[in-house]
Amino acid sequence: MPWAVVLAAGASRRFGSDKLQASLWGRPLLAHTLEAVTAARRAQSLGGAVLVLAGDNEALAEIAAPFGVLIAPSPDPGSGLGGSLRHGLARLDHGSVEPPAGAAVVVLADQPLLDPEIVRGLVEAWKAGAVIARPRYRDATDTPGHPVLLDRSMWHLAVQASGERGLGPLLDSLRDRVTVLEVPGTNPGIDTPEDLARLEDDT
Repeated sequence: MPWAVVLAAGASRRFGSDKLQASLWGRPLLAHTLEAVTAARRAQSLGGAVLVLAGDNEALAEIAAPFGVLIAPSPDPGSGLGGSLRHGLARLDHGSVEPPAGAAVVVLADQPLLDPEIVRGLVEAWKAGAVIARPRYRDATDTPGHPVLLDRSMWHLAVQASGERGLGPLLDSLRDRVTVLEVPGTNPGIDTPEDLARLEDDT
């Protein structure tokens, strides 16, 4: 069964404060992303979720508490998305999770428009034999789509993920092994206060 690995250990430097605590439609940004992950779990697309946080971020842990995710405090949040991904996969690989994780759906915590149906589509592609799967959004075809599903057989490649691009360069080099799902809409990330204001105004 796939599990979600939600990456939330970033420093939010471009935002100027912890963006995942920022209010969007009256709730913390992180809560919207975790709500979508929870919906995917309820629809039996996911077996569970691991949330990778900076080790001392008690505020985000409190926001996450109602969603029943496993908290994986990162010992080195400065290692970027790549380090957070390795830590989250290690929690699934070496921890006792039930049901066991046969794949990971890597979710960026700052994408509050995450659609549970996209997660379902990725999982269906995995059940059909895909080892790596990602969406391509119709309204953002030039932007690599998230979340990204990795079969367990691909987890060892996470050691090559580094910095804030995370899996990007690796997926580019494995393009022939990536199953791409064409999907409607978009799934923007929030990097700046202007991004947040634009999203709140546009939706």
